[in-house]
Amino acid sequence: MEQTKKLLSKYGRHIILTIFFFFYNYTYSMINISFNFLVNNFYGKNESIIHNRLILLSFTAALGIFGTLLSIFNVKSVLLSHFVGIITLITAPIMLFIFKSNNKFIFLFSMYTLMFILGIECVYYYKLMSIAFMNMSHTGIVYTISMSCSILLQYLLQTNINNDNLVLYSLLLITFAAAFMNLSGAVRNLNDNIQEDFFNSKSPGKRQFITVFTAMLFIIVLFEYIGNFLSYPLLSLIFEGTPLVYDTPRLFIIISYIVMGVFADLKDMRYIPVITLTGVLIGILNPVLMHDGSSMYVNTCIYYVNAGIINSFFTLIMFKLARGQRHAPLIAVSGRIIDSFFSFVFISPIILKIPVVYTVGIELVCIIIIMLLLSFTGQLSFEQNKQYAVQHISPADFSKRFGLSNKESEVFLTAINFDGTMSELAKSMFMSRSVLYRNISNICDKTGCDSFQEVKRLYYELPSEDISPVDNESSLDESNTVDTTNDFTDKISRFANKYSLTDSEMQTLKIFLENPFKKQKELADMQDITLRTVQRHLANIKAKTNSQSLDEISELFYSKTNFNL
Repeated sequence: MEQTKKLLSKYGRHIILTIFFFFYNYTYSMINISFNFLVNNFYGKNESIIHNRLILLSFTAALGIFGTLLSIFNVKSVLLSHFVGIITLITAPIMLFIFKSNNKFIFLFSMYTLMFILGIECVYYYKLMSIAFMNMSHTGIVYTISMSCSILLQYLLQTNINNDNLVLYSLLLITFAAAFMNLSGAVRNLNDNIQEDFFNSKSPGKRQFITVFTAMLFIIVLFEYIGNFLSYPLLSLIFEGTPLVYDTPRLFIIISYIVMGVFADLKDMRYIPVITLTGVLIGILNPVLMHDGSSMYVNTCIYYVNAGIINSFFTLIMFKLARGQRHAPLIAVSGRIIDSFFSFVFISPIILKIPVVYTVGIELVCIIIIMLLLSFTGQLSFEQNKQYAVQHISPADFSKRFGLSNKESEVFLTAINFDGTMSELAKSMFMSRSVLYRNISNICDKTGCDSFQEVKRLYYELPSEDISPVDNESSLDESNTVDTTNDFTDKISRFANKYSLTDSEMQTLKIFLENPFKKQKELADMQDITLRTVQRHLANIKAKTNSQSLDEISELFYSKTNFNL
């Protein structure tokens, strides 16, 4: 029982995120599968293919609109989780209309509406995943398990795909479960733990980021072009009633998710581009097999391996680029926007008429261009980029290991991703500079660092196994308190000597710095002296340090230890 509690405490966030991401992936994929079968009953093959393409535009519109809004406006996690929970509940009656309606207009209107709502949910879930990839270790495993389980459950239910009730009940159950997680606060707590809000952060290496981001978008377009050489014939099979596409070959996509998810946790995804290129090169067999109907089973298996690899590439690479960026919500779904939009644009029966030699030639040219772009942006280098490195230890674990208080942990979590002055940081956290300096001073003392730059370096570079585990948290807190107090007293003494403060003035300064929110009358009571005496001491300290306010005194005191961001 105790071991179970420890595991839940250690991997609780991973479990919540895995379940939550699984809910979304299953709903999105099963709705698409169901639509492919249901729309054919209403409109037949030709019109069904058209609607299958058009419905992606509704999904794309939601990604663009909601992603932009979340990137512009700083929405509190409480409001955001409640909003997503409510719109998730709204999908329940819409699903009933889709599965039970016999009216063509109601069916199509409900489907387009549902895809728009799923687009909104996608932005929210992808934002969470991109932030998790910055603040949580083993996040690739979360991606692997959630995606694989969603495909596996679809496979188990697909034999009864014509049993509308079974599919509908599974979707409704997951819908209510996802809504409950949002409205109950489970996901909101997850937001707090992985520092959900990046609105006040500035993009590190802006010019380099724009270059890499632009190149990645172009690479995704090329991958889309390669992938869509097969999508049309497979889509035709769906509407001809061939169950092959949703049969055992689809399980091969799980292999891709497992490989890509596991390697996403290694060297900051440095192996991901190489694995992707290898998979696409193997996929060149597809155009050859596509023209041979007898090889359609093997062709479909290869297609799903490639589909999983390419889909994972532009999903993971956008998670990586989005983390720590102010526009994370829009960046995270950029790959999905391109995927949905160009799936509509590129699909054409003309593909089937292109000779095999030309098809292979076009794919090879696209792959060469992709390799050049990846090399240019440094994505094929195996040297880990520390700026975007996946952390070996989460911020929460780091705070716990060094015995940081709740307020110190909050300051640490915000400061490590903040690119600005101390005044700007204090303003963003709604605290005075004196309080900020005091917390940063305590963080440096407890981690044994001389400046906050060293604290950041320790966090980004030191593996978790190099940080001594805490066997007795109470003893750690006690020892840290003693060391910090002694060090703080020593700093006060050196500061007093430098500015020729009397012993009484030094004592008043110490009490003030330890209690910056106390009123001067309270400071007097704590020293058992009169208010007038405290005011005289503070006035003398301001005069001797050439300070205009108490905040300036605090800033002057803490700046002597060079706590720069």
